[in-house]
This record gives sequence, C-alpha cells and structure tokens, in this order.
Amino acid sequence: QGYVVNVREDGKDTVLTTINGHKSSEFTIKWYTKEKYNEDAKSVQVGDHIKLSTTGSNSKNLKKFSVYAGYSIAGKIFYTEDSTTPMLLVQSKATKTYYVYSLIFDQAPVNDKGEPITLPVGSQINVFYSYPLMGGNNTIVTGAMQYTSDVIEPLTEDEIAYLTFLNSTLAET
Repeated sequence: QGYVVNVREDGKDTVLTTINGHKSSEFTIKWYTKEKYNEDAKSVQVGDHIKLSTTGSNSKNLKKFSVYAGYSIAGKIFYTEDSTTPMLLVQSKATKTYYVYSLIFDQAPVNDKGEPITLPVGSQINVFYSYPLMGGNNTIVTGAMQYTSDVIEPLTEDEIAYLTFLNSTLAET
C-alpha cells in the first residue's frame, strides 16, 4: 500500500509511482487488473491512497488494487521547544495565510541507507495522509513523505514573525 505520487501512460498501460514511508515504487496497470474505486473516485489520481497486489513476488504488474481518498500538503519543517515532533509550516497559495501542523510519522524518515534521520529545519516536504484535516486539527499522521526540493531553505523573517506571534519558541537544531 502507499500513496500515488505520479500517474503516466506507457503505451497501452498506465504506470503508477507510489510512495510508502520513504520507499518509492512503480507498478503497471494491465488489461487484466481488477480495479476498485472507493468513495467518489473513478480513476487513480496523484495523492490517492492505494492498496494493491501484484501478479508475483517480484512483479510490478498489478493483479488488483483499491483506491481510497488520500490527501497531501506541502510545507517547511521546523521545531519548537515544546514539541517532540517535527512541525510543518504551510502557506496557503490562495490566501497566503500560514498554518502549522505537528507531524507524526507512521514510519520514521530514513536516509538512502535506511538509517533514521532528523529532518533539517527548512526541509521542504510533501506529506501524505488518509484523513481530511478538520478545523482545529493541527496534527497530521502521515504515511509517507517526499522532499519537494533538495534545497534547505531557512525560515524567512515573515515565517519567524508568524511563529513568534503564535508564541512558538523555535528550537535550536
């Protein structure tokens, strides 16, 4: 299972790129693949949560899959002195309003060698999760994340001013 991060056509087949925790994989929808769409879904979209099985232990061809609503949000990592988890600072593209979320990872972030890492302040990431964010909910339990940039971007003066306005004490990391 995982979250769909890319959908592309390859000849007559559709290839899905999924991410689960830190691992990215590609799977191919074939003519014989059994497809199940839940809720209002009619096709596989980027951000969807997908449960799947393949035609064999090393196969990338899908025998069947089920698609569920999935969600994602992009932002910048920071830490506060009063939190034990990484925080995500998100800015709405439409209103330019900032939002802050505490992140809980299903699987701890790891490096290419599979070793646990601490996400540096300023890391720009996209997190994927299974339940919509409701008003007042400031915690995201994420099943997967991916970097949206290789560049670590320090918090800007505006971002620091917003966090200070919230009475957040930034942690030294």
